[in-house]
Amino acid sequence: MEHYFTTQQGAIRRLIDIRRGATGTSGPSIVVGKRKDGAEVNGISDVLSSVRAGR
Repeated sequence: MEHYFTTQQGAIRRLIDIRRGATGTSGPSIVVGKRKDGAEVNGISDVLSSVRAGR
């Protein structure tokens, strides 16, 4: 399932929920992000860091 966000704050809120495990899904979440420069970012911590930095 893919999720897209309209605001940076919405993305940060959702990623923190995923990290805390409040997703409501039964399995682990795989998080992959794509930065503005086209580089792929893997893992919840790296994606959250990139979103907070505005990349």
